Amino acid sequence: MKNRTIIKTSLKASIVISATIASAFGGTAAPAVMETPAASSPWEFRIEPYAWLTGLNGDIGIANRSVAVDESFSDLFEHLDMAAALQFEARNGRWGIIADGFYTELSNSGDLADLRYSSAKIESQQFIGELYGAYRITEGASGFLDVYAGLRYNYFSADLSANGVSPTPDFDLSKSRNWTDPLIGLRGQ
Repeated sequence: MKNRTIIKTSLKASIVISATIASAFGGTAAPAVMETPAASSPWEFRIEPYAWLTGLNGDIGIANRSVAVDESFSDLFEHLDMAAALQFEARNGRWGIIADGFYTELSNSGDLADLRYSSAKIESQQFIGELYGAYRITEGASGFLDVYAGLRYNYFSADLSANGVSPTPDFDLSKSRNWTDPLIGLRGQ
């Protein structure tokens, strides 16, 4: 397994917190819903930004270098460069189409107590995108229940660079992985 790139991560204790633009500015916590009048179109649309508070636990590495990672959300927040999450839903009667995207960038750098390298920097990017169709099984005044199916696309990349102390040269390593999973489930309120 020489020079094989290793990127293994697993999310631990993920907590999904839905929020809306209105609640971010002190308004109600109900989803931001845009509905077209019933007379003009049977379609309803919903856009909902949210936050995903998560930790990272596993091994991360590039080429033949890897390191164990065990970071809580508060640890990761200190190294957060960017995060965005948004869900869009279009519904016509019992049928719906839902798209969901989550993107994050993390980085950390520092000096090294190493005779060969003076400093190092690691950066990671992660994207999760979902697209699925939904069918509303039941809906009433107290809530709803949907069954859904679709795909989840995952992308993860890591960049590691270090400044060498003469005569050791600088190095810059990068690697990314992506995969798609089927998605089947129930959702309700």
